[in-house]
Amino acid sequence: MAASGEIILERESPNTCAGGIEAATRNRCKIKLDAFTGPPACPRVLHISPSVATSTTKAPASQLDAAEKCANPPALHRLHLLPDRPTIRSCQTGIKRPRSPSSGHIQDVWASVTSGAPVKSSNLETGLYYDAIHRLHYHPDRKHPERPERVETILAHLASRGVLDKLTVLGQANAVEYGVMAGVHNRHYLRRLRRWENRGAAAVEGSQQDRDQLLTKLQDEAEQFDSVYLNASSVTCARRATGGLLLLVDRVVGTVGSTRSPEGLCPASTLSDSARPHAFNKVSDSTIHERSTDVSHSPPRLRNGLALIRPPGHHAESHSARGFCLVNSVAVAAKHAREHLGLSKVLICDWDVHHGQGTQEMFWKDPSVLYFSVHRHDHGRFWPGSGSPERVGEGEGEGYTINVAWNQGGMGDAEYRQVWKKILLPVARAFAPELILVSAGFDGAQGDPMGGCEITPRAGFGTMARMLVEGVPSAEGRVVLALEGGYRLSILGECVEACLEALTGPSEGGGGKRTCWERMT
Repeated sequence: MAASGEIILERESPNTCAGGIEAATRNRCKIKLDAFTGPPACPRVLHISPSVATSTTKAPASQLDAAEKCANPPALHRLHLLPDRPTIRSCQTGIKRPRSPSSGHIQDVWASVTSGAPVKSSNLETGLYYDAIHRLHYHPDRKHPERPERVETILAHLASRGVLDKLTVLGQANAVEYGVMAGVHNRHYLRRLRRWENRGAAAVEGSQQDRDQLLTKLQDEAEQFDSVYLNASSVTCARRATGGLLLLVDRVVGTVGSTRSPEGLCPASTLSDSARPHAFNKVSDSTIHERSTDVSHSPPRLRNGLALIRPPGHHAESHSARGFCLVNSVAVAAKHAREHLGLSKVLICDWDVHHGQGTQEMFWKDPSVLYFSVHRHDHGRFWPGSGSPERVGEGEGEGYTINVAWNQGGMGDAEYRQVWKKILLPVARAFAPELILVSAGFDGAQGDPMGGCEITPRAGFGTMARMLVEGVPSAEGRVVLALEGGYRLSILGECVEACLEALTGPSEGGGGKRTCWERMT
């Protein structure tokens, strides 16, 4: 018997799970739901845990252990919404459940939310944002995991595979204004960022002695925060990264703002060799400029896009830098889309293996932005320790924060696909966002030194991106990815390439192949 208000994902016959072990028992993944009073809200996910039910045929202990590690085997294929919690409602306007519904009626209503034609491919192009100024953000004393080689390695891989020829490449956006960042960061923290940026500018222009003193002060301030480093250009790089994401969002949504780089912000073409602290296996700046689009004269819309930006952003809080992050770029972009581009609903999907506690905090009480995160939690022992499934938002935003928290490592493609199919896409369809922003961290990839998960480039990240593009009709394919984590250089390029393949969609003359969403359903 299932407890009240649970969704049970069942596997009723022996099948091979993600770990390759055949368990003859029934596997269950329980998702407890709680009901809300007041305005319709997305159901909150309180708990996700695999368990092996009793069976007349008992599998060996080794197989049961493997089955428990496989939180959501690919064979899970049925979604049961139990009828004994009638007050759970979808958040799509016009779909309300009766006070005393029958089991069949509940399933019919839920099916109406999760069904629907997949998003059709359009003739619009996919955008890629890149700005070489990111190379100026590096640790002043040592080789740090969050370093310039991350983006340069990705770019070199895309160039070698001919991917850049299929994209609209954008670059050299304006640095985001402090007033725009004020939508998510408080005044005290913005004053501190401005002070850091001014000190950095003074260090660049001053004598060697002045430069050393100012840089020492910056490093001393950085040590006050959790896992943060600063150099003379760090804040400018973070502002330019956020400005680049805003430019890409503008082009995808269809609103074009100012795109020219102001003087003194070191556009890519002016970077001298002395400004490049490391030796990169990189594409030359001239190659990027040849592919870059002139965005000064009413550029056309883009279908979707990916921003190769750093430093990352989703750990930056309203009042503080944290976790390699200075400015929360995705949060700024979501706020910008709501307040300046006229969108009513935005979905933020955060698949970085570390919980984006900064983004969660910024939209904690906001029902117009649904924050969905899948991450390692390990009962609060995995950094940053936040992201418990019980954390669901507050006030009007209650139910619009959803945390899927793994309590162990080793999760891979099968587990993530099932989360997308059984939780994220049904909720996203009910929420009906007009834009999907993805905090695209690749530290959950196989072999990443900081993640401990097993996601592969195409069957994992590529499929997750494609399901977002094709599985949420209200967004009409408007999906923008922003680079967050990912520290195994040898696989980063493949992960980004797989996501770009998902964004560009099937090639012309595809012979009527089914979309990813059609295959999953």
